[in-house]
Amino acid sequence: MTTARRPLNALMRLRSLAERRARRDLGEAVMERRDRLGELERRRTEQSTVDVSDAPLSSGQLLGLHLQGVRSRELVAAATTAHAVAEERMQRRRLDWITSRGELDAVENLDERHRFESAERARRATDHSMDDLMALLHVMRAEPRGDSR
Repeated sequence: MTTARRPLNALMRLRSLAERRARRDLGEAVMERRDRLGELERRRTEQSTVDVSDAPLSSGQLLGLHLQGVRSRELVAAATTAHAVAEERMQRRRLDWITSRGELDAVENLDERHRFESAERARRATDHSMDDLMALLHVMRAEPRGDSR
């Protein structure tokens, strides 16, 4: 019985390791997504808080503001792309974890079913042995006990 369960125990350990690894990867992807979202919000806030005074601006100042705006839009676009990539990665990691969790659950359910079936076989064997023992006891009681020599 122990040797028959070893492959299932080994499979359960492997599935458990895979599930833990997938859960860790999901956690890392969630943190990365959170960081990328923070970066995106920071870039958007920086873009919207350009200080322009009411005083007339020279052409050089206007050009500087224009270039600053272009750079700011580039940084927001890069942060948006990084956030989208992190979001996609997180979704893939979530699906990987769901798959790993399902595989582990399947092995655990199989192990539980095998344990139940093993216990049921043991109970039936015990019942059968008790029946044999009771039948033997009945036969022994039915035989005459006295020696007739």
